[in-house]
Amino acid sequence: MPAKESERVQALFQPIWDKREKFSALENLSIHKDGSLVYLETSGVPIFDAKGEFRGYRGLDRNITERKEKERELQLAATVLETATEAVMVTDVDKRSSRLIKRLRRSLATNGMRFWGKRLLC
Repeated sequence: MPAKESERVQALFQPIWDKREKFSALENLSIHKDGSLVYLETSGVPIFDAKGEFRGYRGLDRNITERKEKERELQLAATVLETATEAVMVTDVDKRSSRLIKRLRRSLATNGMRFWGKRLLC
């Protein structure tokens, strides 16, 4: 987990730990064993032994990287649409139309707008 993310998550998790509470859907950024960054959604329940002593948490992590990437794309699309005054062109680093532009075209088409001077039919 990147250092700044560790600090952020610790600040969120410390009150839960102190109260020995269950938690769910705690989003955090982690480093995969291959070195790539992945977004995780973490949930857990406190574990107590027979004497009632707290022993830790049992939980699970769910990889939500794809969902977070789609959310980021949608936010970018919303920002582009809100701030565009005349024209919009979005490409990837290889100058190819990205998935984002395809989504923009669909979004614009559903509102009866024009793309490249032509009425959109998607």
